Amino acid sequence: MMHHRTKKHHYYMRSLILLGFSLVLAHLLWTGSITFYLAPRLHTLCYVTFVILLLLTGSSFWQIRQAKNQSEEICDCGGLHRLPSSRWSSTFVYGLFLLPVFMGLFMPDKVLDSAIAKQKGINLLQGDAKKLLSKETEKNRVDATNNSVDLESSSSQANTSASTNPTTTTGPNTNGTTFKRPPTTLSTQEVRKMFEGFGDFYQEFATSLYQEPVLKLTDQNFLDGLTVLSVFTHEFDGHPLELMGFVYRQPNMQENEFVVARFSVSCCTADAQVSGVLVQSPNAKEFKTDSWVKVNGALGLTTYEGNELLVLQAKQISQVPAPKDPYVYYSALPSN
Repeated sequence: MMHHRTKKHHYYMRSLILLGFSLVLAHLLWTGSITFYLAPRLHTLCYVTFVILLLLTGSSFWQIRQAKNQSEEICDCGGLHRLPSSRWSSTFVYGLFLLPVFMGLFMPDKVLDSAIAKQKGINLLQGDAKKLLSKETEKNRVDATNNSVDLESSSSQANTSASTNPTTTTGPNTNGTTFKRPPTTLSTQEVRKMFEGFGDFYQEFATSLYQEPVLKLTDQNFLDGLTVLSVFTHEFDGHPLELMGFVYRQPNMQENEFVVARFSVSCCTADAQVSGVLVQSPNAKEFKTDSWVKVNGALGLTTYEGNELLVLQAKQISQVPAPKDPYVYYSALPSN
């Protein structure tokens, strides 16, 4: 009888562990914290998983209740696995499962920040440009791929590249930064012709952005907007731009420079990448790394590490609270 009770305690513990995982997932879904770990397109699967966990938990407790006497087996698996043989082994085995349960319920959620960005490296004005540039379009616009600059790979060359870094002044037409006012008299058809060769989606999207008085990168179009600016660099030279993100800096940056960055998530935060726009402002050092800012200014062409790049000359920078969902996501684009 004692052996049966001991066995029953083990299965109660396993049922409680299942219940714990159900509570963790319920907590993430109820509070919305699931967005810190998974992309929205996977949230439906989380609800399905939650229902399955509840069914397994209920089935486990029901199976224990059905064991009415000592001769009746709680587990009908035919003895293919063994229970822990001692108290220490039980503590160790069940502790491995209880640890993530307690961590999920009681540890605060951690948002990806500049420390993670430094490890992964950050891409300037890249967005989804690598996927967009097909073999056919690369033949016609090879220079488009040079607009993506990996700051992480360039940090080791900081001492030798000082002469090619973006300038520390914000005035137009000085120290290598040039501006070209976008024409305002072009018809919609003429603007569309400027953005041919990269599929209907980006042609229409770039056309709509170009015709806006101020190009605004929002949570919904952040990555698509960076893609457009990366591919059509000269077309958007001189365009007004407004965007929001967290402040990121590399050690080799000038005091008047920082990147307005966002983490993009495809499936989960493990595959997160960092993209952003280089900003120049005499007041840049007033804004702390990882603080969230909204920046307004004008885009200008400059040279960074020998590559032509759009840089945002800030006219106004204001500190803002972090959004509820700090990450941005890729659009489901049709293949070209």
